[in-house]
Amino acid sequence: MKTDPAIAVVGTFDSKAEEHFFIKRSIQQRNLRAMTINVGTRGPSPAPVSIDFFALMQENGNFNFESRDEAIAAMILKAKKKIYQLYQDGQIGGIISAGGGTGTHICTSIMHELPLGVPRVMVCLPL
Repeated sequence: MKTDPAIAVVGTFDSKAEEHFFIKRSIQQRNLRAMTINVGTRGPSPAPVSIDFFALMQENGNFNFESRDEAIAAMILKAKKKIYQLYQDGQIGGIISAGGGTGTHICTSIMHELPLGVPRVMVCLPL
């Protein structure tokens, strides 16, 4: 039995977990599936998420960068590939995020990887 694709809730859970979990609950209250994905560069998600790129990169020894810019660029590259693959595999059908300056930059960069017509929403929050 094939399940409907989830909505990817992508964001910097290291700094905006509460906001992203609110979005996840709101999606689920409408009987839709949500997949949470942490792309934060300061630390792992404080609560369990579907995919925690920070934790994965740290486990693999891939998170030793000299600058914040390098860490952000690496996160974008890694997440773009995986999220595109999730879309191709039919696991996600849209993407939503909320972020400050850095989160907005990371998440909109990832959103650009998805084909035209894939639903995407970005909410930029005050710092």
